[in-house]
Amino acid sequence: MKKVVQLLIITLFFQGVALSAAADTPVVNTVKGSEVVTLTGNAGSAYGGAYITLLITKTAHAGSPITENDIIHIDQVVADCDGKYTFRFGWKTEYGNIEECSFNVSAAAKDVTPTIETVTSLTELFDSDVKLTLNAETNTVSVSVSMDNIYLQPGHKCTVIAAAYTQDGMLADIRMAKYDEIPLSGLNETVSFASILASAKRIKAYLVKDLTNMAPYLNEAPPEVGRPLKVLAIGNSFSVDAMEWLYKIAKNAGLEEVVLGNLYIGGCSLATHWENAQSGSSSYSYFKNSTGSWANTGSRSLLYGLLNEDWDYITLQQASRQSGLAETYEPPLSDLSAYIKTHCPNARLIWHMTWAYQQDSTHAGFANYGQDQIVMYNSIVDAAQTKVMLNGDFDFIIPAGTAIQNLRTSYIGDTITRDGHHLSNIIGRYTAGMTWFKTLTGMSIDHITYVPYAPNDTPITPEKLQIIKEAVNAAVKDPCLITQSSYTQP
Repeated sequence: MKKVVQLLIITLFFQGVALSAAADTPVVNTVKGSEVVTLTGNAGSAYGGAYITLLITKTAHAGSPITENDIIHIDQVVADCDGKYTFRFGWKTEYGNIEECSFNVSAAAKDVTPTIETVTSLTELFDSDVKLTLNAETNTVSVSVSMDNIYLQPGHKCTVIAAAYTQDGMLADIRMAKYDEIPLSGLNETVSFASILASAKRIKAYLVKDLTNMAPYLNEAPPEVGRPLKVLAIGNSFSVDAMEWLYKIAKNAGLEEVVLGNLYIGGCSLATHWENAQSGSSSYSYFKNSTGSWANTGSRSLLYGLLNEDWDYITLQQASRQSGLAETYEPPLSDLSAYIKTHCPNARLIWHMTWAYQQDSTHAGFANYGQDQIVMYNSIVDAAQTKVMLNGDFDFIIPAGTAIQNLRTSYIGDTITRDGHHLSNIIGRYTAGMTWFKTLTGMSIDHITYVPYAPNDTPITPEKLQIIKEAVNAAVKDPCLITQSSYTQP
């Protein structure tokens, strides 16, 4: 979930060295103005030097036309050689709550909105009623913020900061007060500067707003309750692993209609999928789940699965033994993506980036990577970056392999498979399922409480649930990088 930090800065200048004359007098009353927003992101080296376009509209417009009155801002910049980009634009109070607007970023006619990394606003004269009151006798400053015109809502966190500066601009003293939940009555904080006020020339009061409930910056609104989620995987046993708990995770998150399909052939590669598409072979076991339980509907063709539902998302993946061998991806990858787009033009095509084997795996395909887990993981990422991300038919990747690798850096460790390559039924499959859910929907997983249970498998304790969520959130934020877990000791 992208976080927005807003800094409310009110600068107070005092005449002379002694500040006692200003005691108990309101220093700042209502001030008005606008803020400057900086948006940064990284589309990856594949878009180095490309034109990046930003479109901001008042509301999300999934499937509906945008009018000129809906557009708040549109701009274009050139990404640097690494694909990094920065936009700066003004934000006026009358635009409304920045959380409720839709951010869309595109590069080379491809949606790269999920590559947004930070959105920061620096507000120098916010449209709010802010008062700072100095009491030189007690060496305290009272900071008061009215809630009437400031977008702080229950669930948001904030920190009040008061800082004293010397005449040459050096920071002399600083005090902070954190709020875990914003009181609707407003903020009132008194901070003590000890004896430093005698030499202070300037005092600044900051309000740092951390929007932990910020809606994800996607090109369409997250699925709301009642909207169906329909996902078809064209895969193998690794798609079985990843989707095992997806239905129950989605239902726990509040989605009312969930339909999942899996066209399954064990160990199936992209080349074999393409051969089956051409021949019309009914060699797939077609599994569906629309009730919470998986059912085998019989032997079906790939085309049958594509046309069986009006799918929102269709996923592809490479056979695990070849997942890090980029040379095996083409031409079947492009052939399959074109075939799918022809028959399901409204579905979004997604790449399932799978995981590296356990370090002690005896799978024959592990020899392709020198029996080295990190080599295999890096090879999988490289193949996704050089083959999939440059294919214009794919909308984004599901970084299940990165989430698993992140989890392996925690005290849970490497043994989250049941045979060295297939994920363990509870922790491993659940982690992959959470990654699928968060990536596909853009919804937060922070409030998901459902966890599967099996008598003979390692259970997901409350702390392990937090470890899994940390691994998944980090993977979605940085799909191609391993993030060290903060849970290294049980």
